[in-house]
Amino acid sequence: MKKVIFSLFLFIGVLFIASSCTDEINDPIYNVEEFMPMSVDNFWVYDVNSSANGMSRDSLFISGITNANGFDYFDFDASAASTGLATQLYAQNLHRKSANEHLIYGSINLGDFFDNFFDLNIAFDDVVLLDETAAIGTVLGTQSESITEIIDGIPLTISYSLNNTLKNISSSLTVNSVTFDDIIETEIALNLKITAQVTVGGITLPITVLSPQDVMVMKNSYANEVGLIKSATMISYQLEPLPGVTYPFPSSGNENSIQEIIRFDVNN
Repeated sequence: MKKVIFSLFLFIGVLFIASSCTDEINDPIYNVEEFMPMSVDNFWVYDVNSSANGMSRDSLFISGITNANGFDYFDFDASAASTGLATQLYAQNLHRKSANEHLIYGSINLGDFFDNFFDLNIAFDDVVLLDETAAIGTVLGTQSESITEIIDGIPLTISYSLNNTLKNISSSLTVNSVTFDDIIETEIALNLKITAQVTVGGITLPITVLSPQDVMVMKNSYANEVGLIKSATMISYQLEPLPGVTYPFPSSGNENSIQEIIRFDVNN
């Protein structure tokens, strides 16, 4: 199963305290709330463990500033071999800060889940990825849409809903044996439904291809003055059999990945 842009959304980066290229940890003093520091040349390095790709190492960095949509956005890039879904989410979209909100601008395509079998683009028009002052349980962003595509002569109605929720606030979290203070945790859930319109004996009937299910859940942990220190993503789906149709991709899939910070260097 192809990695998500997430590409999706997935929407998210960050970091382990280290000085330059050493493994020595320092304890910063948190004077302001900045859970995803944005400045050109900021960078984060992660270990990624994926059931689909095995172990890899991702580098995420801010390469410059791009003007789009009437605003200046920070342009994130990633190393060519990056496999982490959170890394892809950051690197394939633009990001900016407005008051306490971290906004994302760009898009993802749900077809990436299914080897581009269909084309459903989700636009991120300053969608809230993180709110540094929101309460637990706050829905930071939500959007939904339905489209109809003709696949092998069969009309498919593809519906999605995307929700981003602030799930927890805690005093600390330990990642790779390093304890980070002042933590915000978010959860991005993508729910998908696919229905086929099949004509039998002159009668058109709706047949469920994919019953409503969360095909992706991404849980992100951010540390103040550091950024995203951990991202855990689960991708799964189970298609219903469609009479007379052979899917050009597996009828079910499961992929789990964990992305953890090992090094970073950030300025606000």
